[in-house]
Amino acid sequence: MVKVQLNVRIDKELAEEIDERVRSGRFQTKTDVLASALKLLIRAQRGEELAERMSRVREGTEGYPSLNEALTKAREEEDEPPSGCGGLFLFLG
Repeated sequence: MVKVQLNVRIDKELAEEIDERVRSGRFQTKTDVLASALKLLIRAQRGEELAERMSRVREGTEGYPSLNEALTKAREEEDEPPSGCGGLFLFLG
């Protein structure tokens, strides 16, 4: 993977937290700490964006059954004998 160098300025306290993560052995370098933190941030923001899009799609569908309810009803209907057969089934093997 191609790496790009970024120059950033951060608060002293945050820099100390990053240093502590490296000292503890959790990460090998400061770059690893920052890359991991940014990946988590981006993943969280993408999740929020997806939730917002899903919410917009759901708007106006509150009266419809949930997917779980629809599947349960379909299975129940499959289990019911066909009308007009008097409960008798012919199984061919």
